[in-house]
Amino acid sequence: MKGGVTEEHLYLAYSHQFEDCIFPLHTSISLFLLSYCDCKLFKVFLVPASDSTDDQLFGKAQPDDLEVHLISRCQLPLVVQSCCLPAIVEENGKFCRAGLSVVLRHIIQKTYEVDPSKKLVLELLGFKKTCLKACAEVFIKKHNKKLLDLPLISSWYHRVQEVPGVKSAAAKCNMLFLQFPDLRSFPDEQLRDFHTIPDDLEEEHEDYQFIGGPRPTMTKLMVVLIENKELSLIRAKDRSDELGLQNIWFVQANLDYFKGTFNIGVALHACGVATDMVIEHCIKAHAAFVICPCCYGFIQNTVKFTFPRSHRFKEVLSYKEHMILCRFADQTAVQLPPERRLIGKHCMGLVDLDRAWAAEGCNYSVQVMSMEPESCSPKNNMEEGAGAGS
Repeated sequence: MKGGVTEEHLYLAYSHQFEDCIFPLHTSISLFLLSYCDCKLFKVFLVPASDSTDDQLFGKAQPDDLEVHLISRCQLPLVVQSCCLPAIVEENGKFCRAGLSVVLRHIIQKTYEVDPSKKLVLELLGFKKTCLKACAEVFIKKHNKKLLDLPLISSWYHRVQEVPGVKSAAAKCNMLFLQFPDLRSFPDEQLRDFHTIPDDLEEEHEDYQFIGGPRPTMTKLMVVLIENKELSLIRAKDRSDELGLQNIWFVQANLDYFKGTFNIGVALHACGVATDMVIEHCIKAHAAFVICPCCYGFIQNTVKFTFPRSHRFKEVLSYKEHMILCRFADQTAVQLPPERRLIGKHCMGLVDLDRAWAAEGCNYSVQVMSMEPESCSPKNNMEEGAGAGS
């Protein structure tokens, strides 16, 4: 405890190349934010990519005003070993925040919580304080544009250097700003040319409270709760503490940041492509899954997933036709006419059948069924899957 604040540990990755120490971008950003916030609330550990990293290189690379410690990957807390860095873990080792956006947001919030006079720090979260709340899925387009062809980014890059404290924080972290021409003075016609997106690309990417005590079997299992929303995870931890459960890890992160092994993946009301993310993660881990999908209307092509998912559906349905199914699958609310809800239920079944057939293409056996009673939720479909070794 430091002045009544629970000590938290921040773990950052680094490696070396020849005689230079290399900080990955996410590590450099995290160190810069600590320096900019003048935050000394975290015990900072640098985790080398290999145990053969030279300690002297580590000493040359560390920021001037920050005490950091070197730790090997095998010395990391178990929950951190299962996550991608950067990561922050509480003193008891049960609650972990992993991923750049989650870690940065926590540093900002913690800094302001301890010292409310640092209002400029809190402003980093934007007008409604919603910045960095979750990772955003983005479409990646192939292009040959350089930074000079991105006037908005270049303009931002110049403006951020004018913010008080930015240059001094960068100097403490041994960071140098690159010098690019200021594109804010370019003619509007030329700037518009930079933002023109080919029509074919645009078309391609259209856009009860738990009551009860601990169950005997629950205490025999190791459970990992992964959730991007901090408040939901804190609420879950409070309930776990009330029940006296000691076998649960809490990880605030995007699912992709969890690299640990597991036997069964469970997701309740996984919205949109979150269902497909869970299925993919379980298949990669050779784990069984039990999933209740939700928000079919949010399904769309992303960098990682294209729809329909299965070969059999792709043979008969286009992407736009599959999206029509998804939109109708969301029309199952109890206030809708019975015949309309029935159509929605059929469409839910078809969308989930497509997912099931895609998983069966990976040697999984999958069943699509309804939860009982069906009145428990308008989104009452459930998919159970198991591979040959799960």
